[in-house]
Amino acid sequence: MNLSILPLTILAFSPALAAQSHTYDLDIQAAASGFTFGGDTSLGPIVGTPNYFEMDGIQSVTLSPASGPFTSGEIVGGDAYTVPSTISAKIPNVFSWLPPLARIYIHDSRLSLESAPFSIDPATGAYTADVTTTFLGGTVEVIPLVGSAFTVDLATLPPGPPTASTGTVVVSGGEVVAEAPVDFDVAFDDGAGTWANVWMDGTTRATAPVSSGGAQLSVNNLVHGQQAVFAFTGGTPNTATFMAYSLTGPGSTNVGQLGVTLGLASPVDSGIRVSTDGAGSVSYSINIPNGAAGASVWLQGCQPGVVTNVLAETVL
Repeated sequence: MNLSILPLTILAFSPALAAQSHTYDLDIQAAASGFTFGGDTSLGPIVGTPNYFEMDGIQSVTLSPASGPFTSGEIVGGDAYTVPSTISAKIPNVFSWLPPLARIYIHDSRLSLESAPFSIDPATGAYTADVTTTFLGGTVEVIPLVGSAFTVDLATLPPGPPTASTGTVVVSGGEVVAEAPVDFDVAFDDGAGTWANVWMDGTTRATAPVSSGGAQLSVNNLVHGQQAVFAFTGGTPNTATFMAYSLTGPGSTNVGQLGVTLGLASPVDSGIRVSTDGAGSVSYSINIPNGAAGASVWLQGCQPGVVTNVLAETVL
């Protein structure tokens, strides 16, 4: 029986709850987070020397359900910085044998990204979010060939306009792995006719251990012809608990009566009807059919407003 038609009589005694979420402080992997930059000015184009840098630091993201597969998220800040800490560029002279028209140095820039809540495809981890960039610190130093040098405090610049960013966030190897393009501009004007617009484009890769918080499902002895023992932990205390499985794979299936989205494709109701104890835990056994050895199965526990991680298993 498909979980989307679970009897209302079963659910009537279970309070509706919001899906559990977790805020991850993702560690940006500098070696996998490369950027290029350039720009335009009132004096001519900006050429990086070199035009490549990396990003490091922390990106904070709230994800739901806490342990994945994720169905929604929100970028909630962080503290990212450039490697190296000083990025240099020049405005070439039209006469190549003469000094540059200006040299530009971006020192100790730090930035934070934020977004409105967005949906995530639990089968692929794909999402699209409108991301706003805010500089937390740093300076831009401009030294023209003619005229006075000036400095811009990046923290005084207004947040950039929301920019659509399409990325992925998945659980892999016990880690949350997020990859996303990041594009932002830095514009400044000395008020005396010299202006510049610097663009920076790249992709960040950030990781963190998957949260052990929230509801968790585990299994022992998944062997054909024997009893498999399942453990549901971290759920809502004294609440009806169910389990679904799929022979197809991960996916996204809304179960309106439970107020959850399962991370399974074509889920099947296992028939489990148990209640958690006062700590939000329960164990139960299921007979595994003879002849099921080698079958791939995906399993997920759920309660009203709560889903566990998805187990990807092979019957022994």
